[in-house]
Amino acid sequence: MKSKEQKKIAADTRRNESRKHGFRQSSYINFKVDGGYFFCLYFNENGSYYPNEAKLTVKPMYADDLWWTIWDAEENIKSPLSLRGTGAFAIAGQIMKTYSTLGSDNIDDSAEFYKRVFDDADSEIEQFLKENPDADRFYPDETKMDHDPDRLLYLMALIHNGQENEAVGIIKEARRIKHECMFHSGMFSDSYTYILRYCNRRIRVEHIRKEINKVIRRFIKIQAFACMAMSGNDRHRSMPSPYVVKFLSGFPILLLLLLVLIFCENQSFPWVFLCVCIVIEYSCLGDRFYKYCASFQYLPEGTRLRWKIGTWLTSVSMCILFFVLLYISTK
Repeated sequence: MKSKEQKKIAADTRRNESRKHGFRQSSYINFKVDGGYFFCLYFNENGSYYPNEAKLTVKPMYADDLWWTIWDAEENIKSPLSLRGTGAFAIAGQIMKTYSTLGSDNIDDSAEFYKRVFDDADSEIEQFLKENPDADRFYPDETKMDHDPDRLLYLMALIHNGQENEAVGIIKEARRIKHECMFHSGMFSDSYTYILRYCNRRIRVEHIRKEINKVIRRFIKIQAFACMAMSGNDRHRSMPSPYVVKFLSGFPILLLLLLVLIFCENQSFPWVFLCVCIVIEYSCLGDRFYKYCASFQYLPEGTRLRWKIGTWLTSVSMCILFFVLLYISTK
C-alpha cells in the first residue's frame, strides 16, 4: 500500500473517531467549541505514516477575534473555525495534555491511538470546564503555552478584561529588553505596535468616558441638592417635593429652548434639541439622584442654608431671564 493511500486511511479513521466525540477535522487538527473555548487537537507524524503524537490545546473564542481586530485582519473572524487552529496569524493556545505512542504503520494500532486520545480529551475538557466555567475570565498558564513568545494570549486576556495599562506595561518591558516579535507588518511595525496603538486608543476613550461620567454625576448632585434646598425647612426630609423636581427639571429646558428658538436660524434644530434635553434630564432622575437627595439632610446647617439661598436666587434669575427673552421674541 502506498504512503498516500495509508495517509488517507489514517485521516478517515481519525475523522470517524473524532465525530463520535463532537470534534470536527481539518488537515492535521481536530477541534470543537465548548463553553466559549476553542479546544484543538494537533496531530503530528513522527516517522510514521500515521500521526502518532498529539497535543490538546485551549484558548477562549474571543482571543483570535480580538487579535485579528487589533491586527487589522477582521476578515478572518468570518472564516471557517479551523483557521483558529491552522491559520498563520492564529494565537497559540495553552497546552492541556500531550499524547504519544510507539511509531507504527499498523492501521489497528492507529485506530486504538485515536480512540484513546479522543476519550481522554473528553475527560480533560470536562474537567477544564468545571474549573474554568467563564471563558471571559480565563487567564492562561504561561508555563504551559504552545509556543507563544510574544505572550499574545495573555495580552488578549488582559485587554479583554479592561486591563490595557497592564498590557502596555508588559509590552514596554519587552521593548526595553529588545524582544523581537514573531509577527511583523512592513519594516517598522510588529504585533506590539498594533497592540500599543489599540490599547492607547482604548485608554483615551475610557478616560473621556470617565470624565463625562464625572460631569454627569456632578450635574445630578447639583440638581438633587437644589431640589432639596427648595423643598422646605424640614431637617429630616429625605425626598424632594415633586413640584420642585418638575420645576427644576422642566424650566431650565424651557429656557434653553427659548434661547435656541431666538438665536438659531435652523427651524428643525430646536425640536431636536428639546428632545435631547428631555432624554438627558429625565435619565438623570434615577437612583443616583435620590441617593444625593437623601445625603442632603446630613450636610451642615450652614451649607444647606447656602444651597437654599443660591438655588432661590438662581431660580428667580431664570424666571426674569425667561420673561426678558419672551419679550424680545415678540418684538
